[in-house]
Amino acid sequence: MRHPCAEPSSLVSVGLAGSFVAGWLLLACAQQAEAPEAGSIAVPVKPNWPELAVLAVDDRAITSGEVDLASSWIARVELRRSDSHLRRLAVCQINIPRAVAAVRFSGERERALAAAQARLQALREAKLAGPPLQDGALCERVEGGWSELGFVVWGSLLDLPRGEWSEILEEPGRFVVARTLSQTEGNVPAAAKLVIDACVFPFAPAELTTPNLDQLFEEHTLTIIDPAWATIVPELLQYRMRGKDG
Repeated sequence: MRHPCAEPSSLVSVGLAGSFVAGWLLLACAQQAEAPEAGSIAVPVKPNWPELAVLAVDDRAITSGEVDLASSWIARVELRRSDSHLRRLAVCQINIPRAVAAVRFSGERERALAAAQARLQALREAKLAGPPLQDGALCERVEGGWSELGFVVWGSLLDLPRGEWSEILEEPGRFVVARTLSQTEGNVPAAAKLVIDACVFPFAPAELTTPNLDQLFEEHTLTIIDPAWATIVPELLQYRMRGKDG
């Protein structure tokens, strides 16, 4: 099934580094994909959406802050894009897939999060047992740029001092705790290459990690909480995410 943000000229990342699967990196959406007219998206009736919530997948809200953080990572690659276009890319590639995985595998997610929290605490307290790997890695040594590491990990680590462990990062279907071992700069921000130490905690089945998570979208309901965001989310995605009975 064609991704709602994909166009014939899409730049698709297929790079893998060991078992560290790259994030969903379809850089297209220059314009919203043509699709049947979007159905009537659910009018939000829940009175307790979080502050600054703009979208929701089922009962899981997505805030403007979450989208704008993801947009800031993508902006390092898509330098000349408008804010609305960057938000569209972030929503399609990171925020909505992440929310679908979270509601679909909620129990597994809680267990993976607990494991990630325990590992992060041990790493920060230097209590992780076992000898280091190459370059001093304590988990999994992975290297590459944004197309190999994914926007969430690559973008988050660029903002951290070398060697400092990240907070727990959530990609669609898994948590990651990571630190930069070394960094090579390029002529532009998008060219930065990292060697990282990454601990990965998956909670979605391997066959349903991104981009295959896309096949589950029709089974979940997208709510446009802030009407202004109806022009951010592609109509095809709105049409598809009407829920099982849509």
